[in-house]
Amino acid sequence: RIKALKSFSNVKAGDLGGYIEKLDNLSEYGDAWVYEDARVYEDAEVFGNAKVFGNARVYKNVEVSGNAWVFGDAKVYEDAKVSGNAMVFGDAKVYGDAKVYEDAKVFGNAVLRQHDEISSNDQFIAVSMLPHDITVTYSSIHIGCMDFSIDQLDEAIEHEGYNEAKIEYMKKHITIILETILYKIS
Repeated sequence: RIKALKSFSNVKAGDLGGYIEKLDNLSEYGDAWVYEDARVYEDAEVFGNAKVFGNARVYKNVEVSGNAWVFGDAKVYEDAKVSGNAMVFGDAKVYGDAKVYEDAKVFGNAVLRQHDEISSNDQFIAVSMLPHDITVTYSSIHIGCMDFSIDQLDEAIEHEGYNEAKIEYMKKHITIILETILYKIS
């Protein structure tokens, strides 16, 4: 468990932080810090003014830098990069060589993986529901393993071959979820 040797940002000398495996996991330059029960290990690096807190886990060759925050129960691993003013939180997972940067936010049950990139003011959210997980960005929606634009929602659900009652059930619940998500991010 780390202990602050000097005061900086909102950390006072002597404060206990989260957990790191080795000194290379947390830069001594800038105001980067690992708080609470968060853990950074293997070849992961937190530097700049980045913050990792809550129960977050950052591991395997990851870079968290700039003013980025990783918190809640989020996991960032396997060559992923979180930078700029980006935030990864909730139960979100970012892995592979996925990149989250600028002012992007990844949260809920969202999963960013292999080659996924999200930047600017994008928000990547996922909500679990039966029978599939739904992930929504401003420009697209992912239901289970299907990817399509929000405008293609009706066609995509009907293409799956569900009976009429199941199609209406999914449309109703997806509409409620989309309205809730859009309300939360607006």
